[in-house]
Amino acid sequence: MSGRILVINPNSNQAVTDGMDEALEPFRAGSDVEIECVTLAEGPFGIESQADVE
Repeated sequence: MSGRILVINPNSNQAVTDGMDEALEPFRAGSDVEIECVTLAEGPFGIESQADVE
């Protein structure tokens, strides 16, 4: 099966996106499914409480 999975980090912290990308690396091995991680540039730097979501 081939395809694409887009993982969106809802905050603007690129380091978090990089960590997610690294954590998903084992799922890429031996698969023809593309997994792409992106950062939501307009989001808060971190999401720590409900106030960060609103």
